[in-house]
Amino acid sequence: MTTILILLILGLGIWIAILILFHKKKEDIVLLFTGGLGSGKTLNADNRKNKFIRVSYKYNKKHKLPTPVVYSNIPMYYKLKRFGKRYKSIPLTCEMLMLQQYMIPNSITFIDEFSAVISQFEFDPKKNFSVRTLDEHIRFWRHYHGNKAHLILTDQCSNNIILQLRRRTNKAINCIRTRFFFGILAITDYRNIVISEEIKTFEEVTKDSADTDDHIERFVTWHLPRFIHKLFNIPYSYDDRTYSIRYELAFEKELGYKLQYNPLKQFEIIKLDPTKLYVTKIDEITKGNKYKERLHEILVERGIIKDE
Repeated sequence: MTTILILLILGLGIWIAILILFHKKKEDIVLLFTGGLGSGKTLNADNRKNKFIRVSYKYNKKHKLPTPVVYSNIPMYYKLKRFGKRYKSIPLTCEMLMLQQYMIPNSITFIDEFSAVISQFEFDPKKNFSVRTLDEHIRFWRHYHGNKAHLILTDQCSNNIILQLRRRTNKAINCIRTRFFFGILAITDYRNIVISEEIKTFEEVTKDSADTDDHIERFVTWHLPRFIHKLFNIPYSYDDRTYSIRYELAFEKELGYKLQYNPLKQFEIIKLDPTKLYVTKIDEITKGNKYKERLHEILVERGIIKDE
């Protein structure tokens, strides 16, 4: 009994030390993770998604709001409580991004490989209508969706993202590499790249003896080993090869093995039409000043003003 107690105290002390050494800063409403293949950007973005949705759930429950969800362009699992039921993400649609479809307040929106949805290299300021609506949506994300809402984006390079949208993120969390210790800890070296107008600068951080760069910080997260997932049949939060089914279906005859399919695989890639003029719900009530009539009705109903 004494040995178990000592181990528990030691384990708690180590975890507190880790939290102190690798503390996490308060993060923005819109987060952009960048990095090369296998750098850990989706791993850490997924970690934030899991953290944020639990905060949103507590907030909505306290204020008697609808239960928040995770909207995502790739299939993902999430929990509203750390040890609660597992839910599957709601597929993100172009209509949601274009303010044509309702989204539950304080929900978490996850967009993996954001430039696949709308790319910098397709942008034409004279013809690109969809980016105007998306720019408005991201600019007012907190206003439209609540203080506990978060938009999490990932891409291999921030330069792939259209300038107006890139600026909305304020900074990019650039993941350099991720190392795994005993399969249970994932440590990601990263740096914050501050995006200001046309200039990008590295955010200065306190350097310690283990750093080789003044700009490097570290994320430390728990990570379940692969054999634990198999032993207890625990599904992953996301598939790190979500779109492999696209290639395997195309070359099914040439494959020397069966299709690697699971519920987290996806063939479709949502993509905005850069030349389409999307009429938003906000546009509809703005036309003809319809919103003024409705606001007047609300003020009368609540006794704030008298009907004339």
